[in-house]
Amino acid sequence: MAASSDGGNTCRICHENLPKKYRRSIFSESFGVFSQLTQVLDIQPHSNDGLSSYVCGFCFSKLNKLSKIDYDLVNKMGMLQKEKQDLVLLLRTKYMTSIPANEDQKPRSCVTPRKKFDSNKRMIKHSPTPRKLKIRPNVGIRTPTPKKAGDSCTAKPSVSFRPIAPKPVASGNEDTVKALDREEEVKSQKHIDSGKQFIQCSPQRIQIRTLTTHQTDSSTPPIAKSNNYRPIAPRPGGGDVIRTVSHEEFVKPKRRINVNLFSPSKLKVLYQTKGKTNSRIVKDADTVKLVKALSKGMSKQNIAKMVINSKLKDEISKCVFKEINKELETLISPKSRCVLRGVSSDKIAVFRFKTLLFEVQLHAPILYKCLSMTLKDSPVGMAMTAAIILKKRNMHMSSFHHIVSQILDHGGTSDETISILHKLGLCASSQSTSKKRSELVERQNFHVKSLILDEKESIEKSQTDQGILAIDLKSADIVGDNFDILKSPSMMTKERQRKSWHWFLLIGLDKRILDRNLSQDQPTTSINDVNNGIFIPNLDECHLLEENFVFHIMKILVKHVGCLKKYEPYLPRHITHPYLEQMSKKSDFAVLDLLDKNENKSEDMISILEHIHKEYIPMTMDESRKVIKKKVFGGDVLTNERAYSAQLAMLNGSSDSDRLTGVIHRPEGLHRMMNLCLLVYQKFYKEQSAGDVGTLSQLRNVTRRLDVHGSDDVIKSYRSHFAFIEDYLDAMVTGACLHLLGLESLDSQPTSRQELFEAIPDSDKLKYIKDIARDILDKYINISQDLQDIEQQVQELDLETLHLKNMFDPSTGIYTCSACTKQYKIEGFLKRHLVQKHGWQGVTNLQRSEQTDRVAIYHSSLMKCALLLRDTNDAYKMGDGDRIMMNAKFQMLLSGVGHHTKYQLWLFRFLTFGLCLLSPREKFEYKWNCTTNICGGIGRNIPNDNLVEIMVHRLKEKVKLQGANVTFDSAKKSALSLQIQDEIKQNLMRELQMKPKSRHRPKVAKTCDIELMIAELRKADVFSHHSDRNYAHFSNFQDLFRRVKVNDLHKWISDQKQRLSYELI
Repeated sequence: MAASSDGGNTCRICHENLPKKYRRSIFSESFGVFSQLTQVLDIQPHSNDGLSSYVCGFCFSKLNKLSKIDYDLVNKMGMLQKEKQDLVLLLRTKYMTSIPANEDQKPRSCVTPRKKFDSNKRMIKHSPTPRKLKIRPNVGIRTPTPKKAGDSCTAKPSVSFRPIAPKPVASGNEDTVKALDREEEVKSQKHIDSGKQFIQCSPQRIQIRTLTTHQTDSSTPPIAKSNNYRPIAPRPGGGDVIRTVSHEEFVKPKRRINVNLFSPSKLKVLYQTKGKTNSRIVKDADTVKLVKALSKGMSKQNIAKMVINSKLKDEISKCVFKEINKELETLISPKSRCVLRGVSSDKIAVFRFKTLLFEVQLHAPILYKCLSMTLKDSPVGMAMTAAIILKKRNMHMSSFHHIVSQILDHGGTSDETISILHKLGLCASSQSTSKKRSELVERQNFHVKSLILDEKESIEKSQTDQGILAIDLKSADIVGDNFDILKSPSMMTKERQRKSWHWFLLIGLDKRILDRNLSQDQPTTSINDVNNGIFIPNLDECHLLEENFVFHIMKILVKHVGCLKKYEPYLPRHITHPYLEQMSKKSDFAVLDLLDKNENKSEDMISILEHIHKEYIPMTMDESRKVIKKKVFGGDVLTNERAYSAQLAMLNGSSDSDRLTGVIHRPEGLHRMMNLCLLVYQKFYKEQSAGDVGTLSQLRNVTRRLDVHGSDDVIKSYRSHFAFIEDYLDAMVTGACLHLLGLESLDSQPTSRQELFEAIPDSDKLKYIKDIARDILDKYINISQDLQDIEQQVQELDLETLHLKNMFDPSTGIYTCSACTKQYKIEGFLKRHLVQKHGWQGVTNLQRSEQTDRVAIYHSSLMKCALLLRDTNDAYKMGDGDRIMMNAKFQMLLSGVGHHTKYQLWLFRFLTFGLCLLSPREKFEYKWNCTTNICGGIGRNIPNDNLVEIMVHRLKEKVKLQGANVTFDSAKKSALSLQIQDEIKQNLMRELQMKPKSRHRPKVAKTCDIELMIAELRKADVFSHHSDRNYAHFSNFQDLFRRVKVNDLHKWISDQKQRLSYELI
C-alpha cells in the first residue's frame, strides 16, 4: 500500500490521523511492544521506510494487551503444568496408600452391567449424576467416632440389629461361587428398592447393604457391644446387595424440608452442637439477607458489602480498630526495633522512608492498607503520617521529628517557630533540637578522624611517612580564617557596651592529587644557591601564557561575533592538564574546630599553631618531638603573615613542636585574585577620567555600573568589579576583531579574510579562528616585548652575581678581586673597583623604545592585566596547579610595580615553597591541591580560602539567629554540627527525589553593554595607532611590565632569599 501524503502523522495500524499529543513513537526507547507490532504487520518497521513512525493510543493499548498475553504464555503455562503434576502426584499417592492387601476381600459395589461396546457407534461421554438414597426409619446407622488419630471409625447404632448369616457354600467349589457372583450382579438392582438397608462402616468407606424382604431385624445381633465391630459382606446367593457411599453422605444425611413451616419473613437455620442437631428461627431482616447470601454462594465482596451496610457495621469497626491498636502496640514495642527509635546522629543522617514503610507493612498490615487507601499509595505521605501517629503513641518514636527539627534549625528557623510546629506534632521541641545538635558533634568528630587523624595515628605508629604507603588513608591540608562577630546591646549603658568577638575557624581539606612514588628527601642545596631567574618568567613561560591568552580571545570571539559563532564547536572546551578528571570530583572537607583565639594577637596566633601541632601534625613520641610530616596551612595573606610571625617568635624552641615547624604556609587564590583586581583599578581607574572617552571610568558611566566604585570598594564588592573588567575585556577584544575584519556590527559578514566554512576541514577551521586571535594579540595587546627584555636582563644579573660570589671567601668574609687580588669587605666597593680599574660593565636597566600613542598603550596594558586575571581565575576553576604557579611569577612583577609589598613578598614565598624549598612530593602536592570542588564537575573548583569564606558566612548567619543568647560554646556547637545538618538535609532531599538547588548564577545577557562599549571605543578610535596621543588624566602612561626595574627586583629577590635562609628551618 502506498503511503499517504501525511503518513508521518497517521497511525501505523489503523491509519487514523493523530494529533501531536496522541502519538506514540514506534522507534523511541520507551516503546516496549515493538515485537508485537512486528507480529501484526508481518514485517519489521524501519525509520526510513517512508511510513508513519507513530501508533495511536487505542492500538498501543491493544499491543500492550498482546504483550501481556505473550508474557502469560511464556510464564504461566509452566506454572499450570507444575500445578497439574503436583495434583496428580498427590492423588496417586493417596490411591497407592489405600489399596487393601487382599484384592479378593474388596467389597463389591452394586453396578449396572455394561453393554457390549459397539465400535461403529460414536461414544458419548456422560457426567455421572449422584444417586439419592432413601433411608428407612428402622435402618441402623453406625457413625464412626475414632478414639485416636488413625483408629477405625465406629459408632453405636440407633437401632439394634445383628449381622446376616451367609448361606453355606461347599468348600472348594469355586465355580459355584463365581456363578453366584454373576447372578448377584444381575439381580442386584431389583433388590435395592424392595429391601432394607444394612450399613457397613470403615475408615475408608461406608457400605450400605440392602437386605431382602424375607430377612428381618430380629436375625441381626446387636453391635453396640463392640466398638470395633465390622459387618462381613454375605456370600453370593443371599440376595444382599452392597453399595459404597461416601463418609460425608452418610454422616450428614440430607433431610427433606417442609416448606409449609416457613413464611417469607422468617428463616430457619439448622446447626449441630455436641452431636445434636438444633434449629433456630432468624427474624432479623439483615441477618436473613446475610444467611441467604451465604447459602446462595455469593462472592465475598458482595457479602462484605451487605455486612458493612448492616447493623453490624459499628461492631465490625470496633473490631478493626482493636486490631489496629494491637498492631500499633506491637510496632512501638522495643522488641520491634523500629527505625523511628534510632535517634542517634549516624541513624538520622541515613533515614529511609522505605525502611519505615516496610516495618509498618510487616507489623501493622491493616494500618498500612488504611494509609495506602487514604493517601493513594503516596510513599512519602504514608511514611510521614505513620511517623506522626507513632510519635503520638510513644514519645521515643521520634527519629523523623528530629530530622525535621534539625532541617528547620539548619535553615535558620527561630525557636518560636520550632516550638509551634512541635505543638502541632510535626517536629521535636526547640530544647530537644539544641540537645540533638550537641550529639551531632560526635558524627562530625568521626568525619574528622577519618579525614586527618587516622593518617596522623598511622604515621606516628610507624614513625615514618613511608609507613602509610600500603594503607589507603586520606591526607588533608588545613585552612583557617578569622571569625569576627560584633554584638550590640539594644539598650546601651556604661556596663552594657558593644562586644567584639574574634574567633578562628579551622577546616580540613582532603588532598585529591597525591603521588606517593615521589621522593620525600628534602633539598640539600641552600636557597642562596638558587638563581634569581627561577622566580622570573622565562621565555617558554611567556609563550605558554600567550597561548592561554589566545584561547581566551577565541572564546570571546565565538561568543559575540556573529560570523564566528559557527566555529565554537571546533574550539577546545578547556585548557587541559594531566589531572582534569581528579579535579572534577567532589572534595571532602570537614570543620575541624572553632577556637576562641584572635589571629591579630601574637599570643593567640601562637596558641592556634600549637593546637594544630598537637592535634593534627604527626610527630615522634620521644622527648625530641620531631615532626615526621609537615602539613600545609593556608589562608589569606593576613593569616599567613600572622602565622609566619608566630613561627619567628618561637625559633628559639628546643624541639620542632616548640618551634612550630610542622606547617607550610600557602597564600590561597581568592585574596590573590582580589589583589590583582585591586591593582587594575588602582592603575587604570580614576573618577576624574570620566571625560576621557574609552577609559574605565567613562565606560562605567555609559553602562551605568553603579556597583563599581573604584579601588576603594574592590575588596568589599569584588564580584561586581571583577565582572566589569571581564565585560571591558570582551568589548575590547570584540571591537579589535571588528576593526581587523572590517565589520560594521556584530552581525555583519567579513569583507576580508573570509573562508568557505563548509569546504575547509575541521583542523583548518580551528586554525582560522586561532590565526585571528593571534593577530589580535600581536596588533592590539603585545605592542611591546617587555617580558622578554626582563628575562634577558635578569639572566645577565645572575651571571654578575655568580661572578661576585666566586670572589667572596665565606671563612674570612672578604671579597678578593680576581684581576688584582685586592681585597674588599663590602660588595659595592668591589663593584666600583671593577668598573673603575678593570673596565667592568655592570648590568643597568635597558633603555627600551616605546610607542608614543599613550591611548593604545593604556588599553593594551589593561588588556594584558585583564587577560592575566581571567587566566588565573580559570586556572583555579580547572584546578591547574602548573598555571597557578606560573601566573604567580607574572603577578609578583605587577605587585612590585603597584607597591603591594605584602602580596609581592607572599607570592615570592609561594614560589619558593613550590619550586625549591620542599621535597619533590611536597612540592607536587603543594601546587596541585590549591582548590576545592564542593559540587563536582569540570571547571567548578574554587580556591581553598573561598571555601573558608563560605563556611564563615554560613556560620555567621546561624550565630546571628541566636540573638543575645550567643556564646562561644553555642557558636562552636553550631560550627561542628553545620555539616551534619547539611548531610541530613541532603539525605531527606534524596528521599523526596528533590533536585538540589543550582549553585550557578543565572546568566545575564550583556550584548547591549558590549555594543555600547564598542561604540564608545570606536568613537575614541582606540583601535588605530596615532602618535602623540594621550589621556588627560593618564599622561605619559607606561605599560606596567615596562615599569619593572630589573636591578631593584634582582636585589630584592636576593635579599628575600637571604632572609629565608635563616628564618626557615
